[in-house]
Amino acid sequence: MLLKNVKVLRPKTTKIQKRNGIGYVYQVIGKSYKKDKKYTVENRKLIGKMIDEEWMIPNEYFEQYYPDVCVEQEIPEFSDTLRIGCFLVVQKIFRDLQIEDV
Repeated sequence: MLLKNVKVLRPKTTKIQKRNGIGYVYQVIGKSYKKDKKYTVENRKLIGKMIDEEWMIPNEYFEQYYPDVCVEQEIPEFSDTLRIGCFLVVQKIFRDLQIEDV
């Protein structure tokens, strides 16, 4: 599950695999050799999804592999209409309960 409103710089040691035009970020955990096929396969773990060329949205496994990476949270912005709406509702409740002087 992706962490909401969080973005981090993609670590350089990760690999990106694109599916349906979306870049997914993988951490290589290890490698295993297939004797019958005679090639090496990487064992990878999905740690996030790309936003643009350098930023990614991490999931819960990102912190296991990069505990000291600074996570930058985006604060959701509300429109002025939503802000004034909340204020007006609270103001009306105070007036109805007659506690606006307190």
